[in-house]
Amino acid sequence: MLTVRKATDRGLSRRDWLESWHTFSFGDYYDPEFLGFGPLRVINDDFVEPASGFPLHPHRAVEILTYVLSGSLAHSDDMGNSCEVTRERIQLLTAGTGVMHSEFNPSSELPVRFLQIWLMPKPGCELTSPSYEHQNFPLETRTNALQAIASPDGEGGTLQITNDVRVFASQLTAQTELEHDLDENRRAWLQIAEGELTIDGLPLHRGDGVRIESEQRLRIRACTNCEFVLFDLP
Repeated sequence: MLTVRKATDRGLSRRDWLESWHTFSFGDYYDPEFLGFGPLRVINDDFVEPASGFPLHPHRAVEILTYVLSGSLAHSDDMGNSCEVTRERIQLLTAGTGVMHSEFNPSSELPVRFLQIWLMPKPGCELTSPSYEHQNFPLETRTNALQAIASPDGEGGTLQITNDVRVFASQLTAQTELEHDLDENRRAWLQIAEGELTIDGLPLHRGDGVRIESEQRLRIRACTNCEFVLFDLP
């Protein structure tokens, strides 16, 4: 069963320097039908103006993936980590018992667009110490393929998360097709970042998401050049 979450139905927050589209309830935006999906809690599609960003702020008991779509984002935290997250560098911040961090657009000219993704940790793991890592995933490894970027075992150099979630990223050229098999009792969420595609013939556009339940094989076909993130969930 496929249930579409249209881009235009998402929540929207605006500040002078930020435009943020919320797939699930977040901050002042609340939709009781979209509180998350399994351990997937947040997908925010954020646009940050040049030389602007989020000042130092706290998180706890959540794992945060940062996936940059254009521009770059400077991260720093109270564990002493600092990094510039780019198109080819994906970041994981495991907040655990608590962490402070900031995110800033270092460009004086160009905005940055990124997906901020929150995953709930495996029960008990929210009591662990905070940690940070990033990995480089060249764009060519995601082109016309499903590139695993996060998993519970860190297999193949993926970012290691605590819950039983596997996250994939893909950029498809127009008319390319690929498939993904779901194990029995697994479900998925697919979020379109750019372009247009169909999943089992169902059309999806930039900003759309789709909840996937009781399906064993996903057939994905690019209508245009497109980019998406796929979450394989318990």
